[in-house]
Amino acid sequence: MRKIILVLMAALLALPIAAADEATRLLGYVLTTANTVAARYSATLNLVTNGDPAGAEYVADALTLELEARSTIRPGVQTEAYERLLQLMAKALGDWRYSNAAASLWRVVQESTEPLTQAEALISLGAIRATEYGERISLMLTDLNSRPARDPEAGEKLAYGAILALERMRFSSGFRAVFFAADAWYSQRVKEQAQTSLPLILADPSVELLDILRVESNPRRLRALQFSLASSLSGEQKIAIARLALQVGIQTNPANRAEATVLANLRKLSLNALVDLGDRSGAAATDFTAAYHLAERNNDVDEKLLALRAMGNDRSAASARELAIIITRLNDDQQAGRVNEERNRLMQAALEYAAISRSRELYAALQQVNINNGWSNTIIRLANEALQVLE
Repeated sequence: MRKIILVLMAALLALPIAAADEATRLLGYVLTTANTVAARYSATLNLVTNGDPAGAEYVADALTLELEARSTIRPGVQTEAYERLLQLMAKALGDWRYSNAAASLWRVVQESTEPLTQAEALISLGAIRATEYGERISLMLTDLNSRPARDPEAGEKLAYGAILALERMRFSSGFRAVFFAADAWYSQRVKEQAQTSLPLILADPSVELLDILRVESNPRRLRALQFSLASSLSGEQKIAIARLALQVGIQTNPANRAEATVLANLRKLSLNALVDLGDRSGAAATDFTAAYHLAERNNDVDEKLLALRAMGNDRSAASARELAIIITRLNDDQQAGRVNEERNRLMQAALEYAAISRSRELYAALQQVNINNGWSNTIIRLANEALQVLE
């Protein structure tokens, strides 16, 4: 039999290009009649090399037969050869986008004991856009994300295959599983692939990101905000996400110092984002003030400065009123003798941002500073300059 197969293959190599259809039929015949794993591997490889998509039907039928014959494969060398054959078949069917093979490819995922074979089948399910298996692949990835696998290398191969599957089938419901894979226990290679795949899975992930901000852990909330700001979402969508992130960062009580740090970073990034994105709505005015007071309790001068910056750059009447209250309070502190370098720094920043705001809501507060001779010449000059630009 082996000699017959070799003769047929040699004859096929001699066929002209015009006889490609005949070559595919002959190669398909060789595949279906080969009686060893090695011979079927060689026949499959020749079909792949031949490059005719019509070969997919033969490979798909052969894959079904291979799966039925799994119980006859002896452990050891024969099993290794068998798994290599399944890998070759799975990859070929994915490359040919042969959608009729979806059920067999899913059987490979379920029945194979070789992670590389399972991963290849998963990737091919993605390539053929077998979205009917998307939910099951998402659940598989979610389970893998939850804890390190007993065999980490095997777990990583499966996760990698699942991520690529969800990416290639553009399965939007898999976004969250892939998002969480990017900060799971995997190696950097797998996490980077998850990060790369996310924009390809869902072009507009704003709803998912908002939901993550509402219900997930603080580190994941921070990642959701970071992801949104680096994405192709519109400015308005990014502003909505940054507003919610700021609110969550204010309202969430940290369980420990590590969580407090993450929440502070979430608020600071949100404050910076709202300024950089040009939010002028005034919708976050009270949140700016809340962030300022929270930073006072945490003794975080950097966050206080960012909150003042957001109030000024917001340029709304609502934010100007909040900024005026803080300027008035700082002025009262100075008159009461509560003076230090930090208060001077905060007042200087508040006056600079008042000049950016230009709102008439600031007039009374600025006038109080301007007539308070207890301030330095620099502070009084800044108050006067801010008064001159009020609209």
